[in-house]
Amino acid sequence: MKYAPVLLLALALSVQANPWTRIINGQQATPGSAPYHAHILIRLNPQATETRVGSGALISMTHTLTTAQNVRLFGQWQVGVGSVNREQLQWSPWTSQHIIHPQFDHTTLNNNIAIITHQAFQPSINIQAIALPTAADTQVPFPNEEGRFDGFGFTGPTGPFANQLMVGFVRTTTEQECIQTYPTSGLPQQQLLCP
Repeated sequence: MKYAPVLLLALALSVQANPWTRIINGQQATPGSAPYHAHILIRLNPQATETRVGSGALISMTHTLTTAQNVRLFGQWQVGVGSVNREQLQWSPWTSQHIIHPQFDHTTLNNNIAIITHQAFQPSINIQAIALPTAADTQVPFPNEEGRFDGFGFTGPTGPFANQLMVGFVRTTTEQECIQTYPTSGLPQQQLLCP
Protein backbone atom coordinates (compact mmCIF):
# COMPACT_ATOMS: atom_id res chain seq x y z
CA MET A 1 0.00 0.00 0.00
CA LYS A 2 1.46 3.32 -1.09
CA TYR A 3 -0.11 5.40 1.70
CA ALA A 4 -2.14 4.57 4.73
CA PRO A 5 -4.39 7.57 5.44
CA VAL A 6 -7.35 5.37 6.30
CA LEU A 7 -5.22 3.34 8.67
CA LEU A 8 -5.32 6.15 11.21
CA LEU A 9 -9.10 6.23 11.15
CA ALA A 10 -9.48 2.93 12.95
CA LEU A 11 -6.05 2.42 14.42
CA ALA A 12 -6.14 5.56 16.45
CA LEU A 13 -9.59 5.23 17.93
CA SER A 14 -9.84 5.16 21.66
CA VAL A 15 -11.80 2.01 22.32
CA GLN A 16 -15.13 2.65 24.03
CA ALA A 17 -18.32 0.58 24.06
CA ASN A 18 -19.97 1.85 20.90
CA PRO A 19 -20.51 0.41 17.41
CA TRP A 20 -17.72 2.49 15.88
CA THR A 21 -14.98 0.57 17.74
CA ARG A 22 -15.50 -2.64 15.82
CA ILE A 23 -14.39 -3.78 12.41
CA ILE A 24 -17.59 -5.35 11.14
CA ASN A 25 -17.17 -7.99 8.43
CA GLY A 26 -13.42 -7.62 8.71
CA GLN A 27 -11.02 -10.49 8.45
CA GLN A 28 -8.20 -11.72 10.64
CA ALA A 29 -4.85 -10.16 9.81
CA THR A 30 -2.17 -12.62 8.80
CA PRO A 31 1.23 -12.67 10.57
CA GLY A 32 3.50 -9.93 9.22
CA SER A 33 0.67 -8.12 7.41
CA ALA A 34 0.51 -5.18 9.85
CA PRO A 35 4.04 -4.72 11.26
CA TYR A 36 3.29 -1.04 11.98
CA HIS A 37 0.18 -1.70 14.13
CA ALA A 38 0.52 -0.46 17.71
CA HIS A 39 -1.82 -1.51 20.51
CA ILE A 40 -1.78 1.13 23.26
CA LEU A 41 -2.58 0.78 26.95
CA ILE A 42 -3.56 4.13 28.46
CA ARG A 43 -3.71 5.20 32.09
CA LEU A 44 -4.26 8.46 33.93
CA ASN A 45 -1.02 8.35 35.95
CA PRO A 46 1.49 5.82 37.39
CA GLN A 47 -0.77 5.08 40.38
CA ALA A 48 -3.89 4.45 38.28
CA THR A 49 -5.32 0.95 38.25
CA GLU A 50 -7.81 1.54 35.43
CA THR A 51 -6.40 1.05 31.95
CA ARG A 52 -7.99 2.10 28.67
CA VAL A 53 -7.07 0.83 25.24
CA GLY A 54 -6.27 2.59 21.98
CA SER A 55 -4.39 2.01 18.77
CA GLY A 56 -1.83 3.74 16.65
CA ALA A 57 0.78 3.29 13.95
CA LEU A 58 4.49 2.86 14.50
CA ILE A 59 6.11 5.74 12.55
CA SER A 60 9.64 5.02 13.80
CA MET A 61 11.06 2.49 16.21
CA THR A 62 10.61 5.07 19.01
CA HIS A 63 7.41 6.92 17.96
CA THR A 64 3.78 5.89 17.66
CA LEU A 65 1.20 8.05 15.89
CA THR A 66 -2.24 8.01 17.53
CA THR A 67 -5.15 10.34 18.18
CA ALA A 68 -4.96 13.28 20.55
CA GLN A 69 -7.98 11.70 22.26
CA ASN A 70 -5.71 8.83 23.34
CA VAL A 71 -3.27 11.29 24.92
CA ARG A 72 -5.26 14.29 26.17
CA LEU A 73 -6.16 13.99 29.87
CA PHE A 74 -4.00 10.88 30.32
CA GLY A 75 -0.49 10.56 31.69
CA GLN A 76 1.06 7.23 30.68
CA TRP A 77 1.08 4.87 27.74
CA GLN A 78 2.46 1.44 27.01
CA VAL A 79 2.83 0.40 23.37
CA GLY A 80 2.58 -3.20 22.15
CA VAL A 81 3.76 -4.33 18.70
CA GLY A 82 4.99 -7.35 16.78
CA SER A 83 2.09 -9.77 16.56
CA VAL A 84 -1.41 -10.19 15.18
CA ASN A 85 -2.23 -12.00 18.43
CA ARG A 86 -2.92 -9.51 21.26
CA GLU A 87 -1.53 -11.90 23.87
CA GLN A 88 1.86 -12.18 22.09
CA LEU A 89 2.72 -8.48 21.69
CA GLN A 90 6.11 -7.05 22.69
CA TRP A 91 5.57 -4.15 25.09
CA SER A 92 7.49 -0.95 25.70
CA PRO A 93 7.88 0.18 29.30
CA TRP A 94 5.30 2.77 30.43
CA THR A 95 6.10 6.24 29.11
CA SER A 96 4.76 9.74 29.68
CA GLN A 97 6.51 11.35 26.70
CA HIS A 98 4.08 12.68 24.11
CA ILE A 99 3.25 15.56 21.78
CA ILE A 100 -0.30 16.65 20.92
CA HIS A 101 -0.98 18.69 17.81
CA PRO A 102 -0.91 22.31 19.04
CA GLN A 103 -4.18 23.10 17.23
CA PHE A 104 -6.12 20.06 18.46
CA ASP A 105 -9.69 21.04 19.28
CA HIS A 106 -11.37 18.48 21.56
CA THR A 107 -14.87 19.81 20.73
CA THR A 108 -14.59 19.43 16.93
CA LEU A 109 -11.77 16.85 16.90
CA ASN A 110 -9.91 18.94 14.33
CA ASN A 111 -6.19 18.08 14.28
CA ASN A 112 -6.88 14.95 16.33
CA ILE A 113 -3.33 13.66 16.24
CA ALA A 114 -0.56 12.95 18.72
CA ILE A 115 2.77 11.15 18.95
CA ILE A 116 3.87 8.94 21.84
CA THR A 117 7.62 8.54 22.35
CA HIS A 118 8.69 5.19 23.80
CA GLN A 119 11.69 2.92 24.21
CA ALA A 120 13.01 1.65 20.87
CA PHE A 121 11.70 -1.57 19.39
CA GLN A 122 14.00 -3.85 17.43
CA PRO A 123 12.88 -3.89 13.77
CA SER A 124 11.89 -7.28 12.35
CA ILE A 125 9.53 -8.73 9.78
CA ASN A 126 6.74 -8.18 12.34
CA ILE A 127 7.88 -4.75 13.62
CA GLN A 128 8.30 -1.98 11.04
CA ALA A 129 7.48 1.70 10.76
CA ILE A 130 4.73 2.63 8.33
CA ALA A 131 5.58 4.76 5.28
CA LEU A 132 4.00 8.18 5.72
CA PRO A 133 3.09 10.50 2.84
CA THR A 134 5.70 13.12 2.01
CA ALA A 135 5.14 16.83 2.64
CA ALA A 136 4.55 17.21 -1.11
CA ASP A 137 1.56 14.82 -0.98
CA THR A 138 -1.00 17.45 -0.02
CA GLN A 139 -3.99 15.75 -1.64
CA VAL A 140 -3.95 12.39 0.14
CA PRO A 141 -6.00 10.36 0.23
CA PHE A 142 -6.32 10.23 -3.50
CA PRO A 143 -9.73 9.38 -4.99
CA ASN A 144 -10.36 5.64 -5.32
CA GLU A 145 -7.31 4.80 -3.23
CA GLU A 146 -7.63 1.68 -1.12
CA GLY A 147 -7.10 2.28 2.56
CA ARG A 148 -6.56 -0.36 5.20
CA PHE A 149 -7.63 -0.15 8.82
CA ASP A 150 -7.01 -2.63 11.58
CA GLY A 151 -7.38 -3.09 15.30
CA PHE A 152 -8.09 -5.35 18.27
CA GLY A 153 -11.43 -3.64 18.99
CA PHE A 154 -14.52 -5.13 20.56
CA THR A 155 -16.12 -8.15 18.93
CA GLY A 156 -19.59 -7.11 20.16
CA PRO A 157 -21.42 -4.05 21.51
CA THR A 158 -19.73 -4.26 24.94
CA GLY A 159 -16.82 -6.63 24.34
CA PRO A 160 -14.83 -8.73 24.63
CA PHE A 161 -11.73 -7.53 22.80
CA ALA A 162 -10.60 -9.55 19.81
CA ASN A 163 -7.44 -11.53 20.49
CA GLN A 164 -6.64 -11.55 16.78
CA LEU A 165 -5.94 -8.34 14.89
CA MET A 166 -8.82 -7.64 12.51
CA VAL A 167 -8.47 -5.82 9.19
CA GLY A 168 -10.80 -4.11 6.74
CA PHE A 169 -10.43 -2.14 3.53
CA VAL A 170 -12.19 0.88 2.07
CA ARG A 171 -11.83 2.93 -1.12
CA THR A 172 -11.85 6.70 -0.81
CA THR A 173 -13.84 9.26 -2.79
CA THR A 174 -13.24 12.91 -3.56
CA GLU A 175 -14.27 15.57 -1.03
CA GLN A 176 -16.91 16.81 -3.51
CA GLU A 177 -18.48 13.32 -3.79
CA CYS A 178 -18.38 13.01 0.00
CA ILE A 179 -20.26 16.28 0.49
CA GLN A 180 -22.87 15.25 -2.08
CA THR A 181 -23.31 11.81 -0.51
CA TYR A 182 -23.38 12.94 3.13
CA PRO A 183 -24.67 16.54 3.09
CA THR A 184 -26.30 16.37 6.53
CA SER A 185 -23.92 14.08 8.40
CA GLY A 186 -23.60 16.56 11.26
CA LEU A 187 -19.81 16.26 11.21
CA PRO A 188 -17.42 18.85 9.81
CA GLN A 189 -16.42 17.72 6.32
CA GLN A 190 -12.76 17.49 7.32
CA GLN A 191 -13.77 14.81 9.86
CA LEU A 192 -15.26 12.50 7.22
CA LEU A 193 -13.39 9.82 5.39
CA CYS A 194 -15.86 8.74 2.78
CA PRO A 195 -15.88 5.20 1.43
